[in-house]
Amino acid sequence: MTGEDLGLNDEVGASYATFTFDAKDSSVYKIDYNLVISLTATVNAEVGSFAYIVRETSGADASTMTEKQSTFTLDKAAPSFYLENLVATTTSSPLAPATEFANGTAIRLAWESNGTWFQVYEKNNAKPIYAGPGKTCEVSGGAKTDTTFFLQASMTGDPGDDTGKFEPIYLFDSITITISNPDLTPASVECSGGISGTTLKATGTATLSDVAASGTLNVTGQTTLAGATAGDITVSSLTDNGTLHVTGQSTLAGVTAGDTTVSSLTSNGSLTAKAGAVSMFGSGVKLAEAVSIPNTRVYAKTDGFAVAQVLTPGDNAKMSYNYAYIFAAGTWFQIQGGTVGSFGSGWDDYMNTNPSSMCLPIPARTYWQYYSAVPSNNQLNSNTQIWWFPIGSTSSGDETYRILSESEAVDMVPHPEVPTCEPVKRQIAQEEEFIGRLARLFKSLDEGARAELAELLRG
Repeated sequence: MTGEDLGLNDEVGASYATFTFDAKDSSVYKIDYNLVISLTATVNAEVGSFAYIVRETSGADASTMTEKQSTFTLDKAAPSFYLENLVATTTSSPLAPATEFANGTAIRLAWESNGTWFQVYEKNNAKPIYAGPGKTCEVSGGAKTDTTFFLQASMTGDPGDDTGKFEPIYLFDSITITISNPDLTPASVECSGGISGTTLKATGTATLSDVAASGTLNVTGQTTLAGATAGDITVSSLTDNGTLHVTGQSTLAGVTAGDTTVSSLTSNGSLTAKAGAVSMFGSGVKLAEAVSIPNTRVYAKTDGFAVAQVLTPGDNAKMSYNYAYIFAAGTWFQIQGGTVGSFGSGWDDYMNTNPSSMCLPIPARTYWQYYSAVPSNNQLNSNTQIWWFPIGSTSSGDETYRILSESEAVDMVPHPEVPTCEPVKRQIAQEEEFIGRLARLFKSLDEGARAELAELLRG
């Protein structure tokens, strides 16, 4: 169409391309929605400005339709290489820009450009973490500390395919992101307040006045602590001028400590305590007390000592024997107690109480057994006690031992048989029989002669 056709008297001789947009049907005649009209066309290479006209026929209703016309100006410019709008987001919210991320969280980078090849670099890495024609990239491992990402855009193809037939041009952009919980390795730290975290590592000399570490404290240099409470501690050289409380696994190579509380200590060398008291034992527990105790198996959750004690019957004039046994290290150990009888120089009778006990070390995470019994011809029985004395306690705070049930103790070692007690033939009866025979040979022996002979026989 010409300018005159459009009513543009100042554009005589000018021609216009015309594009008409018609509603597809009457249901969309009423524009109560967001109407967007777009037009894509190829323009010539001439730089300058040109006008385009929008003419519409519209009205409040079908009976009042009128023609309306507006003119707009567009500028044409020579093409230019651009790189802009570099932004960082999370992968889950690509439309929400972000500048701070959690340690290790994936980061999405996006940009706008008419370049043909892009490369993204991160700090301390000479190689690009992304290279390609796309305008987005994902840093799947995120960043461990505050980081600046550099973006390089070029108007060539892959630099690796450079044929030397063109001169590439480049544009650069960068974006800095921060990490809310970074991994830090400072050369030195001075803190006037508190330091909190799960892991604290010091490779040089560390002087700490008050330390509370719920996680791991690793120190490979000289360490001086006025007071420390920690979970796991690995220290090559430690001087504790205050109190050291350790609630987790600890590996200490050289330790000088005032007051140290350790729940789990592994010493690969020697452990020497000279200056003060050492407290490692838990409370003793009596596992059983009876005249006869059945063969019983126990699991030790920590190092400790098993003790068997045979008590006295309360009447030392009665024959009372009790045998107590403990099985450990593949061997049955035994003791006998109750009362004891002996003969004097004149073969006189002597009886007395005979309390007896034994103590055996039991390694942690091993099984041991105990058993007690009496012979059938006791005049009076004595009780046996079985005790457990743990070293330390379990990490969970429950019992340091467990007595196995009959269904669990299927592979118990059989207990020894209790020996029988046989009466000894009295020497005095043999003396009387010998002297009686002499009296019959010599017809008679007075009491004085009999006593003198008995004395000679007794030595």
